[in-house]
Amino acid sequence: MKKKTIIALSLLFLVGCGKNDPITTAGRYPYGPSVPAPSPTYPGFPGGYGGGGGYPGTGYPGGGYFQPNYPASYGPGFYPWAPIYGFYQQNVVLQPVFVVLWSGWQNYCNQYRVPIYDFTTFWYNYSPQVMSPQLYGYFANQFYPWMNPYATFSPYSAPEVFWQNYSGIPYGYSCASGCY
Repeated sequence: MKKKTIIALSLLFLVGCGKNDPITTAGRYPYGPSVPAPSPTYPGFPGGYGGGGGYPGTGYPGGGYFQPNYPASYGPGFYPWAPIYGFYQQNVVLQPVFVVLWSGWQNYCNQYRVPIYDFTTFWYNYSPQVMSPQLYGYFANQFYPWMNPYATFSPYSAPEVFWQNYSGIPYGYSCASGCY
């Protein structure tokens, strides 16, 4: 219990680092008018044909594999976060890390007046600040290669349908605890 408390406090400290720095996207992510995410038939898109090399169905039983679901308490617009949520939930030591990540995102949303389910801003503005480059790259390559700065998401997609071609992908990322 003591070890978990120390880890959680360390993570809270790390998430707080740089919180007062101004957020800028100048030159990095050219935002413009909202452009919808690719259509379901776009190759590489989760809901499309051949998206991501996953396996059809509900995934493998047990931990260690991405299964596109999450608690209903996160709300219907949470589905783009399903792979990230699942990654942290697969290991009891990492579960508090997601709580810190989500809490930090909520604070970011309040500070910068960003809607809580704006995954595009989360992915391009917030995540690179709080995830290690290795972990961010892992998610970018395995689950979000189709992501673009103009992507928008319907607030009511079912995670099982949106991520259907990603079901059963093993979580293969491994890194020392400092990488999360």
